Amino acid sequence: MREPRWPEAVERAFVDANPHSYYTDDDLEIVYHRWHDFQPEAMIQVLEQGDEADRVFAIFLLGYLAPTDITSRLWPFLQSPPA
Repeated sequence: MREPRWPEAVERAFVDANPHSYYTDDDLEIVYHRWHDFQPEAMIQVLEQGDEADRVFAIFLLGYLAPTDITSRLWPFLQSPPA
């Protein structure tokens, strides 16, 4: 059995954000190098500055990490735009 390179929450978030894709450690490495961290504050930055795919990943990861103030910070990204 291989030793996990990434925390379980990171791998789960990546799978959930990309349900129809196979991924490798290289894919996670690319995201890590783009944002330099997988901690909640870095993921908040991804929500504000990332592309759509990175923002979806950040939403899942923040949900799994569950920092105490995350609900109020995620709410604007979860609301649908007005029709």
